This record gives sequence, structure tokens and C-alpha cells, in this order.
Amino acid sequence: MNVACSASVILLLAEVFDWVAQGWVGEWCQMSSECSGISYTLRLRRGIVEVRPRFLQHTTMTFEIGKIKSVELSRKSVIPPLVVGGIALSFDTIAGLDWGLTWFISSGLRAPMHLLTLGTAIVCLVVLAVRWFFASMVVKPIDMSPITVRMIPVGSASSFVKLIQTHASVPDDM
Repeated sequence: MNVACSASVILLLAEVFDWVAQGWVGEWCQMSSECSGISYTLRLRRGIVEVRPRFLQHTTMTFEIGKIKSVELSRKSVIPPLVVGGIALSFDTIAGLDWGLTWFISSGLRAPMHLLTLGTAIVCLVVLAVRWFFASMVVKPIDMSPITVRMIPVGSASSFVKLIQTHASVPDDM
């Protein structure tokens, strides 16, 4: 087991040295950043923002950071899926306790109802996780229409917004 652990450490160190040799650390020190969503990929390098569409579009837009009117980071509320999932789980729990509160449901429908309520709770849990960990970012250049990048990981989007705000005097619209 020690041989496998030390081999993985050696492979990890080899990858780090490859990154240094390729100049990835140098680019990172020059404050370059990239964040990807479903619709667009944004890349910031040396004061220029590059916007690339993701699927079936090949046009790339570039503009300077000084030409950005505002950058907005928005997240959807987690309350609706939390409430619906809680109601489904509560109903399933009450039906499973058999206290006589579900006398109007026939015994043949209890198994499908159990699957339906648990399925609803699982779907709500997935929606809750997506809303918690992902956000949308709207970049509004001065001369162009707003660019909305959907489903960006929250950490990547917030670091990208902070990086843009440190390079330019962008109003804080978050």
C-alpha cells in the first residue's frame, strides 16, 4: 500500500513540474482567469475579456475591462425546492407511520405514492444542490448587449468578478 501511495505522490509532483515548465504558474501570477458556464466561456488576460460561445457558434468577442459597465452575479432562491421536498417527505412519513391519517388512500396505492413522494424529494434535492452550487453572471459591456453566462460554479464566478473589479472600477451590482 505504501508503494501505491508513494507512486501517486510521484505522479502528482511530475504533473506540478509539467505545469511549471509549460508556464501555467506564470500565467496565474499575471492575474489571468477563466470561468465557464453552459452558454459561454469567459477568459480574462492582460486587461482584455474574451467571450467564447460554447456550442455550435464560432464567433469570439473581445473587449477591454474598461468598457464594462457592470458585472452581476445572481443566484436563484433555494426556498421553493426546499419547501416542496419537505412537504413530500412529510407526507411520506405521515403515510408510513399508519396512524390512520391516510385512511382515504387505498392500500394498493400506498406503494406508488411512496415512490412518488420519494422521487419528488430526490428531484428537489438535486434542484436544491444545483441552485446552491451554481450561479448566473451577467456582463454588461458599454457598446454591446449584455452577455449572460449560465450555470457557473459559484466559487469560479465570484473570483472572476473580484478579479474584474480589481482591474477596473466596475460598480458593485451583486
